[in-house]
Parts: sequence; structure tokens; C-alpha cells
Amino acid sequence: MSGISIGVAAIMAVRRMSTSRRTQTGNGQPVRIEKRRRPDRWKGFVAGMLGSAVGELAATRYWDVVTENRGGYDPRRMRALNPKPDALDNISLRGQYYEEGESPTSAMGRMLYERLTGRQPSSPEMRTALSYLVRWLMGGLGGAMYGVTRARSGLLDIRGGLGLGLGSWLLGDEVGPSLLGFSAGPTGYPVELHAYGLGAHLMHGVVTALSTQLLRRLLP
Repeated sequence: MSGISIGVAAIMAVRRMSTSRRTQTGNGQPVRIEKRRRPDRWKGFVAGMLGSAVGELAATRYWDVVTENRGGYDPRRMRALNPKPDALDNISLRGQYYEEGESPTSAMGRMLYERLTGRQPSSPEMRTALSYLVRWLMGGLGGAMYGVTRARSGLLDIRGGLGLGLGSWLLGDEVGPSLLGFSAGPTGYPVELHAYGLGAHLMHGVVTALSTQLLRRLLP
């Protein structure tokens, strides 16, 4: 008799579990409530990496347009200009690892190359290639993090893209490199370059977000 009781109790438990996902509408008809599907984090990771590549192309085009509008002068050369000495010219916690006029990504690429090979890059073209490599790797990491954390966002995630651009500007261009010794401090180069840099990062962030959300929907 106890075995029958256990069997009946098990059947009732299964029925309660099956009916717990049903609810009643206004006309009394049961409606199935589907469990919300969890987002695929790996798909977001891959889409973010690929989307960041599109964002880098957009940022490169941004600098090309800015240079053309300034009569062929690339404002990133302003890193070699220091208008006046200031207390915030150097806020590094580890010393100085950049050379005069060198961008943070160029300094990182050169230092990484020196650590791996034991010698300096042999040409300006190699320095440029190393700078692009570091920039694309950093952008890819940021894009992947966006793809994972904003998986439930809509296709036109402008807010997320602006947040990505602003965050990468602060951490990857302003504060981070200065604290690590790969760039001068906030007053170490003209304010105009800070503004151009912010524009480039916002362009990168928005295009990365839009591309990531589109790719996430297209990937199987």
C-alpha cells in the first residue's frame, strides 16, 4: 500500500510541474508560458570580435576625413607638441615607456616586439604595423566584452555603442596608458587631440555595436 501511495504522489508531482507553466487568460483558456531562452554568450563573443573589426575600419576612415579637412595634417602628430609644462604631464606609476611623439599603441607594440625578439623594430613601417596590431587586439577585446554583456540589446543599440566608445577612450586612450607609462598625462598634449580621440572612439563604439548586433542575428 505504501508503494501505491508513493507512485500516486510521484504522478501528482509531475502533473503539478507540467501545469505550473500554464496560466489562465480572460476567457479561461490555458496558455503555455515558454521559458525565456538564455542568450548565447559565445555567439556574442565572436560577433563582438568581428564587429570590432568593422568599428576599426570606421575609426580609420574617421581619421582620414579629419586629416583631409585639416589640409592633410594628421592631428595625432600633436602628441609631439607640449604647449607648456604642467603637473599632470606625467602621471605614470611605472616610469616612461613611450618615445617622443609615439602613440600609446605604438609604444605598446614596440615594447612587446623588443621583449619577444630582443631588438627594436627595424623600420617605421614595422612600428606602424605593430601599432595597428595592438589597436586591433584591444578593440577586439572590447568588442567581445560588449557582445557578451549586451547580448539582449536591440539591433540599434546606440546607447551601448556610446558607452563602449566612451569607456575605451577613458581606459584605453586617456587614463590607462598614462598610468602605465605608455603616454603622457592629460596635459601632456593639446586639448584638441583629446577631442579628436573621443570622436574616433565614439565612432568605433557605435559602429562596433551596430555590427555586433547584426552579426549576432546572422550567425547560426
